[in-house]
Amino acid sequence: MRLILSFFILITGASGLIYQVTWQRYLARLLGADSIATAIILGTFLGGLSLGYYLCGRLTLTVKNQFRTYAILEGIIGLCGLGFPLSFKIMENVTYSWRFSYPVAIIVQGIICSVILIAIPTICMGGTIPVLTKGLSINLKESTRTHAGIYAVNTAGAFIGTLLAGFFLVPIIGLPGSVWIAAALNLAASAFFYFLAPYAEAGDVSPDENQGKVHEPMDTKAAAVHHKISSRMLYVISFLSGFYVMTLENALIRLTNLSFGSSSYSFAIIVSAFILLIAAGSYVVSRLPRLHKNLLCVTQAVIAVSLLALYVSMDTWPYLAHLIRISCQSNIAGMALYYTVAFVFICLILAVPVSCMGATLPIIFHEIKRDMKHIGRHSGNIFSFNTIGSLAGSLIGGIILYHFLDIREILLISVCLAAVSAWLISQSLSKNYFYVSSVLLFSVVIVTLATPWYNKAHFKFGTFRERVPLPYSFEGSSHFFEKFAADKVMKFYNDDTVGTVAVLEYGVHPGRRSVEKTQMSIMINGKSDSATLEPTVKMLAHLPALLGTKKENALVIGMGTGVTAGELTLYPEVRSIDVAEISPSVIKALPLFEKYNSQVHKDPRLNIVQGDAFNILKGTDKKYDIIISEPSNPWVTGVDSLFTTKFYELVDKHLTEEGVFVQWIHFYAASDPMIGIVVKTLSEGFNYCRGFVNDSDIILVCSKKNISLKHIESAEKTLLNNRSVLQSLKKIGIGSIEQILVKECWSPSFISINFSGYPAQTLDKPILHYIAGKDFFMGKLAPVEFIFDQRTATYSTDFLLAKKYENWGDFTLHSKLVSFLIHNFRASQYLNPIIKNLNLRVYFNNPVNPSIPKNLATDPVLKILPLITGSSANRSLWNQVGLGGAPFRIKAEKLIEIVSRTRHWIVPYPVDGLKNFLMQGIRTSKDVYEKNWGVLQLCRILLEEQTETDRVKTVFDMAVKGINGTVTMRSEDVALLEKIESQIKHGSQTQHRRPAN
Repeated sequence: MRLILSFFILITGASGLIYQVTWQRYLARLLGADSIATAIILGTFLGGLSLGYYLCGRLTLTVKNQFRTYAILEGIIGLCGLGFPLSFKIMENVTYSWRFSYPVAIIVQGIICSVILIAIPTICMGGTIPVLTKGLSINLKESTRTHAGIYAVNTAGAFIGTLLAGFFLVPIIGLPGSVWIAAALNLAASAFFYFLAPYAEAGDVSPDENQGKVHEPMDTKAAAVHHKISSRMLYVISFLSGFYVMTLENALIRLTNLSFGSSSYSFAIIVSAFILLIAAGSYVVSRLPRLHKNLLCVTQAVIAVSLLALYVSMDTWPYLAHLIRISCQSNIAGMALYYTVAFVFICLILAVPVSCMGATLPIIFHEIKRDMKHIGRHSGNIFSFNTIGSLAGSLIGGIILYHFLDIREILLISVCLAAVSAWLISQSLSKNYFYVSSVLLFSVVIVTLATPWYNKAHFKFGTFRERVPLPYSFEGSSHFFEKFAADKVMKFYNDDTVGTVAVLEYGVHPGRRSVEKTQMSIMINGKSDSATLEPTVKMLAHLPALLGTKKENALVIGMGTGVTAGELTLYPEVRSIDVAEISPSVIKALPLFEKYNSQVHKDPRLNIVQGDAFNILKGTDKKYDIIISEPSNPWVTGVDSLFTTKFYELVDKHLTEEGVFVQWIHFYAASDPMIGIVVKTLSEGFNYCRGFVNDSDIILVCSKKNISLKHIESAEKTLLNNRSVLQSLKKIGIGSIEQILVKECWSPSFISINFSGYPAQTLDKPILHYIAGKDFFMGKLAPVEFIFDQRTATYSTDFLLAKKYENWGDFTLHSKLVSFLIHNFRASQYLNPIIKNLNLRVYFNNPVNPSIPKNLATDPVLKILPLITGSSANRSLWNQVGLGGAPFRIKAEKLIEIVSRTRHWIVPYPVDGLKNFLMQGIRTSKDVYEKNWGVLQLCRILLEEQTETDRVKTVFDMAVKGINGTVTMRSEDVALLEKIESQIKHGSQTQHRRPAN
């Protein structure tokens, strides 16, 4: 029976944390992704628990069957969970038009919404522990063990729930599914305890070997001798414990983010480690044969001393995290190992203080219990005061104190409160305990006021970005930090309510053309969010300003260094520039960048709105001609909501008919699925989306109306007439509109067709954040072939440069024009293909005597290009590349590989020769696998060229089929077969629907 009871207590603990994780993401939609919203949600959760502990603690005095009461509580929780997605949707619709200012009114809105949505289930959650404690306690002597055991098992379940929600449930099945799974766990526990209730009335239920024993009478005199600590003092200690635990947890979450990166994975390991160690501490208490009357004082003193030791070593965390990271490979197995080792590392560091924190409440319960009748009420009161302390800790220690103090000082407040707790308890004990506790408290105060061991500079630049060992990685913490980021001078550092912000100044890379000797970056939680000399931050402003019809009102999401907003000030037509920035420290640091951002902070057109961009847009009716979104990377916690369909709906609503929206996304630490999700989501929100490559970033330009030749001509005039804009662009190697347009990599028609297979990012299923987190860890780089896709050749006339030069397919691109287009191009992995494509275009214009670089002129590829285009069928050309006697498939794979590298919208040469070669191989090949492979490749090319489905099906029917009617393929070609079959089927359905239109 013990195992069965423990199992259901475990799963209800898991469901509680699954709720907390999913509710936080749900409610952040209403309040924003900022820390105030998170604190309100946590506060409501803890407040509900506290009220539940108190009410149900008293309820245990009157109800006869505790198991039936418990079953009802779990049933209510489960039903509320099942209905939560629907009730949230109703709340979202009701509050959509609410207008609240930041931050006070937002808090009011948050409290109202949170109480309505989660008050009932959280009160019921709070009621479960006192009810179970009363129901499972055999006698007063065993009640401490029972209470501690329930607390330990329930908390262990919470540990499991945290990991499940953070690593599996939310990423895989989304928010509604996660809530329903938690609800199912509650309903299962409800059913179990409901059917168990009749046996409890008969006295046939017990968690251990004491089953059937008669309750032992309480020796009141003995109790009076033992209980020296007053109930009021124990409630105070319970409150203080809750306060410093939540304050400490918040500080440690920030430290973990600075050391391991600010992702949901980092958040999950620190929270789960905390919960596991609290469960461990409770379990130890439940197994102790006897609790000494001085144990509570000792545990508080141990907490204070061990936290002091933690404080001394705190600024070495980034170094230790670096050693863990470089010890793990950059693959999925290495990622699992990394977070496992990180979890073990955190558990070892926090083992003593946090496990003692977990032991605190069971020991308080042991000290306060008086008789069996009131045992549930005592349990409820203890948890009620503790949860009120937790609520105060999450609001005061998690938000308010960060307006005045930093992480170091807030951590020391936790140490002081633990020492105060020990000192208060010692007053009820012998003088020796009082003296020792007084010395401890005095020592903590001295350490708090003394020069800190904590070095902020260790957190200025995240070590978590380094995936391989550095020459000095194993020289120890001191030597490591002397050399790591030593060239970066820290100009600003501040811990605020949102995160840790630093401003660094460092020299310009020798390979970069720049008149500036230095540049600056703004670091948020150890990660660079913007740098002053990066071309992308300028282009984010100039692309919409040049290509849009109007530019009177602009909104920039994310201040960064202020360069983007500063570039907008160069346009006199711009009347207002609103900037949505969530971090007060980023706003405070803005004047430091005045050398690079046109002193935008002094411009009267600038209006900085502090808060979450989601809520800022929801709270205004203002329309914008330009909206620029440059948030942090999607793997950073809280950012992925700005890449959702819901957010883009908001943007579309606030964009004028002629307006332009631009979205930044990165190629570094990104895979094609990650980028594909962003592009797909954007394409669902806007009629026209274009992609422009810029170094290792892409700028997606979206609008309700297509950009035409008229817009291009207007942009050209602006560059001619606005000297300030032209001078600014020349600093990043751009002197004409052509040099901007040539960087276009995806057109609207290409995006709408070729990104349709990717999933969209929604608020209910936020998959982007988790994919981005994996990509960041593994250091993935989006393939060049994905960015410069040969399939864009089919849509070449849809590109803006092709609109400027009519008849693009036949347009003669001379070498002088190519030199002009690539003048001052910064060499990079994602810009070099443009240079190669332009030079190849010159070759096609004059293949006899092309004016192209020597390395390209001698490239063997040029020798067999005629076989691809169909301009020559001379078989001797194969001998020049060493493939004269090669079989059909080898030759075809070579041609296909060349096409994938060289064909592009810039150079959309025909592939008639390749198609003819494949058809010839299909007809003559005697190898069934080779023949069918050729069929699939020809079908793929025809589909990419938007060929009619009937013609593609004709080619597909040439494939040899087996007895069962399926195409005979090698295992490595099955994926291509399935893709072709799906595309043909989709094409047939589309054509079938066309007459109805």
